[in-house]
Amino acid sequence: AWKPYTELLGFHFIQYDINDEGSSPLQVAGLSPGDLHFCIVSCVMIYVTNHQTLDMFHKLIHEDGVSAILLSERGERTRACKMMEDRGGSVIRLIDQTYGTDERQAVLCSDEFMSAYLTAADARHQKEFEPT
Repeated sequence: AWKPYTELLGFHFIQYDINDEGSSPLQVAGLSPGDLHFCIVSCVMIYVTNHQTLDMFHKLIHEDGVSAILLSERGERTRACKMMEDRGGSVIRLIDQTYGTDERQAVLCSDEFMSAYLTAADARHQKEFEPT
C-alpha cells in the first residue's frame, strides 16, 4: 500500500520480510550502511514485537546509519517503544501524552536524532510564543 505513495514522493520503496532472520533490510535493498535514512513500519508491530525485531531495529539505528524508524500502529500501546528504550534507543511519541499513553505514532531513533528533534521543536515553540 505504501509503494505508490513513496515513489510519487521520489523515494525508493523496498518491501522487507521483518521475520527473515537471514537478511537485513539493507541487504535486500542492495544498500550499504549509511545509505538508508528512514524506515516506515506500518501496522505490523502487533505481530512482530519480539527481541529479534527490536535487535534488528537497534542495529539499523546504532550501527547501520538509519536516522529513524517511523512506527504507525493501531493500538495506543506499542510494546516496541519500551523495548527500544530498554536497549538504549530513544523513542519520540508523536501523539500528545497529556491524557495518557498513546504510542500509535512513534519514532525509534538514536539519542542524537532525539536531541536534534527536541532542539528544533523547542526553537519552533519559542518562535511561536515570541512577544511581538
